[in-house]
Amino acid sequence: ESGILPVQSFNRKLRISPYTGDFDADYINLFVSINSTSYEGRSSTRLIVNTVPADGSFSVSPTSGAALSDDFTFTASDWVDEDGPLKYEFSYIKKGEDTTFTSFGIVSTSNTFTTKLVGSIPNSIFIIRAKISDSYGAFTTDNSSTEITVTNELTPPTIQDYVEFVSDDNSANAD
Repeated sequence: ESGILPVQSFNRKLRISPYTGDFDADYINLFVSINSTSYEGRSSTRLIVNTVPADGSFSVSPTSGAALSDDFTFTASDWVDEDGPLKYEFSYIKKGEDTTFTSFGIVSTSNTFTTKLVGSIPNSIFIIRAKISDSYGAFTTDNSSTEITVTNELTPPTIQDYVEFVSDDNSANAD
């Protein structure tokens, strides 16, 4: 006999589903092993559960405008997470044209982003999404509940527009 007690195995799984609550939690697993001569071995593992940013809202203003002319402002307000600072990324999808969201390419601690949009003729409908992340990478996304209509009505320049353009260009070169 080797003097080793039979090993009893426990297999327990800890499953944590997303969005199970508004809490950050620590779980500690303790493993203890004792052999026949009472030598004890211990091991513990600490598992910290991080929650996603919560309780915020997302808005878009205005909800319609002209392509390449009007500014559209996206604002993610009142998001809460103890693991800050929070980072914001805004992306878009053209309804009926795209199948995946495309980022505007900026990840920032600013919760507001302003840009101009480019539409298709005659109109494009955009759905805007905000991605809010904490410092550990836990994130949530929020789509604007309002669709944005971007008109692509190009007004041809008038002769007066051309005269003003040439006059402005000549006066700039005169300096």
